[in-house]
Amino acid sequence: MSGDDFDPRWLDAAIPAKHWHFHRRLYAHYGIVLAPGDFGSMLRDIKRGRAQWLRDMGGGKELFAIRIRSDFERIYLIVKQRHYVITVLPPTSDLRKLRLLRDLEGGGAKVRVVPKRTED
Repeated sequence: MSGDDFDPRWLDAAIPAKHWHFHRRLYAHYGIVLAPGDFGSMLRDIKRGRAQWLRDMGGGKELFAIRIRSDFERIYLIVKQRHYVITVLPPTSDLRKLRLLRDLEGGGAKVRVVPKRTED
């Protein structure tokens, strides 16, 4: 299916008005239009602890890094109380560094340290 083809899963589907801001920002920052079901999967991953938590933003807001299943793109979200997506942030070097730091702390992919080989 090319990018211009209509996905039939969108028949009789709609994006609620309360989520329009998120979808506009997602397209502006990443050029992504979610496939049907991606938004719900993203929320389930956050609720079930499969999304990578990055930091507390205060006021019940948290920052997460998550991969979009249909696109394999990593995005950065601000979520309120783990069930309401407020917005998506652009991918910056600071966010990438924070994500990598969390990985090293054990909050993500495991990093294996290989000792330097010495000559006898």
